[in-house]
Amino acid sequence: AIVALANGRFGVIVTSGYDTGGTDGAIWFLDAANGEIIHRIDVPGSGELGSPLVVDLDRDRVADRVYVGDSEGNLWRFDITGDNLSEWRAPPNLRSGTAPLPLFVARDEAGYVQPITASLTSAFNRNGEHMVFFGTGSFIRVDDNVVPVIVADREIQSFYGLVDRGQQILNRSNLQQQEIITEQTVNGNRVRGVSDNEISLSQQGWYLDLLWPTSQGGPGPRGERVVSRALIRGDRVIFSTLIPSDDPCDFGGDSYIMELNAFSGARLFYAVFDLDGDGRFDENDFIEVIIDGETVRIPASGIAPGVGIIRTPAVISGIGENRDEIKCVAGSSGELVCISEAAAFGTGRQSWQQLR
Repeated sequence: AIVALANGRFGVIVTSGYDTGGTDGAIWFLDAANGEIIHRIDVPGSGELGSPLVVDLDRDRVADRVYVGDSEGNLWRFDITGDNLSEWRAPPNLRSGTAPLPLFVARDEAGYVQPITASLTSAFNRNGEHMVFFGTGSFIRVDDNVVPVIVADREIQSFYGLVDRGQQILNRSNLQQQEIITEQTVNGNRVRGVSDNEISLSQQGWYLDLLWPTSQGGPGPRGERVVSRALIRGDRVIFSTLIPSDDPCDFGGDSYIMELNAFSGARLFYAVFDLDGDGRFDENDFIEVIIDGETVRIPASGIAPGVGIIRTPAVISGIGENRDEIKCVAGSSGELVCISEAAAFGTGRQSWQQLR
């Protein structure tokens, strides 16, 4: 990340990265003009650190905070306000003595580590609270593409939307759970439905396990994970998942594009995908699912492009009379596909001209 820093200099922020062979990571702040080390933050006890997310909280175009995830599922936060470099560190509630404590540690229900290798993203929720979004899983090491034959041995990865209130989120019990409740094919489109559990003000965010659980009639885990950055557009969080092929010698796999309510992780109340191909996004694009013994129609929350493994989609907005958008992805099959979707928000003014 290249940003304006509170000490009046432009900085390049990097981490110690992967394949370091150690468990104590570091974050460096380098002068963008000459590469001089401005400051270093040590992260003792961390896993291997991923890409930093740098945020400006007060819109003055100066960096205020750094987040970074690691291979042990830790999400770290450091405040970098003011020109006193010794104060560039974790906030008081995220320190034990001088050592930083993680804001959150990603673990599944059984307590197994969920590595964070995807880049982070963030936004403010409706209450003006800062949220951090990321998925878990790894696809960078030897054997990451191997999915165990025995279902019970397969890892369960998740996607998280966390509210940062400056204190540790102790475990998943502090978060609202959402679930994938169906997978089906509609008009040739492989789609998913997600729950709409309500999030309370006391909860510190939400999570979605990346599997169609057996309790909902699904097959259980298939090695699904998130290894690329999510997008925030309007009220939606948009991310792509990765499901390795069952054959570890196969170069490909499968993916879904997921679109959820960013602030609760629930399904949206309106149609996003044009499943019937009529160019409109309405209740005719809903899917049927049985909830509490009753058949109801809900919007789809995910769609499989069918071109193999994909990463973060490219978004082209302002399409057609309704100013809708398309999301384009290139898959591991070598194919490119563009999916028509309802616009997340109005595009607004794109340029201006000074008359006087």
